[in-house]
Amino acid sequence: MTRDIDVVVEIMNEDVNRLVSLFEKDFYIERGAVEEAIAVRGMFNIIHNAYVLKVDFIVRKDSAFRELEFGRRRKIELEGVPMWIVSPEDLILSKLFWAKESSSEMQIKDVENLLRMVSDLDVSYIEHWVSSLGLEDIYQMARQ
Repeated sequence: MTRDIDVVVEIMNEDVNRLVSLFEKDFYIERGAVEEAIAVRGMFNIIHNAYVLKVDFIVRKDSAFRELEFGRRRKIELEGVPMWIVSPEDLILSKLFWAKESSSEMQIKDVENLLRMVSDLDVSYIEHWVSSLGLEDIYQMARQ
């Protein structure tokens, strides 16, 4: 599996100062990278100064799939801290999309592992979006 933390965020320009102030003490964060990510609906990252842990912040895109994906997130509690996580089906679809865009074998391996390890996947949901997003070829590669 890939070794960083990915966080999808709904963020606007007026949130930049607050976001930077939350992280700048303990993390390396570039204000300009945050502003650019918001402008292009892209990604920026922060890196923990002591642990060298990288967190990728992905600005949520305004597509039908990404809006649905964000709405399907699940609330969990980890060591007493409530947080939202992506559904396994949407994680698979996102990794397929990234694998197609970047030719990343790591993303395909992640999908293979998720398909094998998660027993109660909504396969019809996955296959609907695989078709809608044009991910059939990469999905077949991950299923072999």
